[in-house]
Amino acid sequence: MRAILTSECCSITQDDAVNPMQAHPTMIQGMIHQFNQTLNLQRLSAFLMLIAFVCASTTTQAANQPASEIKHFRATALTSTLAIPGEDALLIIEITVDKDWHTYWPGINDTGYGLSVTPFPSEHLTFGEPFYPTPTRHLAAGNILDHIYEETFQVLIPYTVSDDAQPGTRFAVGASIDALVCNQICIPESDAISLMLAVINPTDHTFTRQEAIDTYNDRPTDLTSVTPKWTRDAAQLRIPGATHYQFFPSDDCTQPANLIKEGDTKSKVLTITFDRSYEDDPTTPAVLSGRIRAKVLDTWQEFNIHFVQEGSNP
Repeated sequence: MRAILTSECCSITQDDAVNPMQAHPTMIQGMIHQFNQTLNLQRLSAFLMLIAFVCASTTTQAANQPASEIKHFRATALTSTLAIPGEDALLIIEITVDKDWHTYWPGINDTGYGLSVTPFPSEHLTFGEPFYPTPTRHLAAGNILDHIYEETFQVLIPYTVSDDAQPGTRFAVGASIDALVCNQICIPESDAISLMLAVINPTDHTFTRQEAIDTYNDRPTDLTSVTPKWTRDAAQLRIPGATHYQFFPSDDCTQPANLIKEGDTKSKVLTITFDRSYEDDPTTPAVLSGRIRAKVLDTWQEFNIHFVQEGSNP
């Protein structure tokens, strides 16, 4: 008896067909092995196609997620009080950075650009300069020095309500936020937040966020009681009674040459040496600018400084 054996996995033509009863056992086993091997490959192929589909679906879902769901910081807008015509108040931008992540203060850093918070224009409000808190020094492997913010902090923006703002008026107030957030990688992120602010009569009852008001009132003041001594490539600043200094240079400060050593020093004098090799005109007056923390009689004091070199000693 002659027969034809066919399947998706294998076929035996009529010329090659044999009587199954006369087939050698080894031949039968080989046919079975070939069938199972092909079937396993088909199952594996189907399984891999399923994995590819799931991965593609997951990737598509992640790509379609709103940016706010994958940010590494969150921001909230608050005000220190309701709006009273002619009165001053604060726009409070509270920022929380994810655990183990950080962002940068708006000054000189080795690896990241600074945080920027910009209030939206308003016909009823006049804004002042944002107050950024003093950062912390972050020294990483390879002598990489940054000045960073972690966890939760506040940027305070003063504003004055216009005299002609009518009680009962409600309007939006808010700010845009641009930040570089880093952990093992750095990601530029942005956000825009706002709230509705009500104008009230001066005699109406209102709330106050006193802690934010106190923080703003106690913010660093401009240091005007002392002036630095200049040499050709350095500035020296002495604050009476100070024994420890930390210096956080702003963007307009001349590039410090050795901020790792000189930016945090236990000394009676703060000495900042400048690196002017990159400048087109190194005869341009140097600028010592930024924020200083000085330990005076076991108490830390903070000051803003901005000094322009008026002359140099040989």
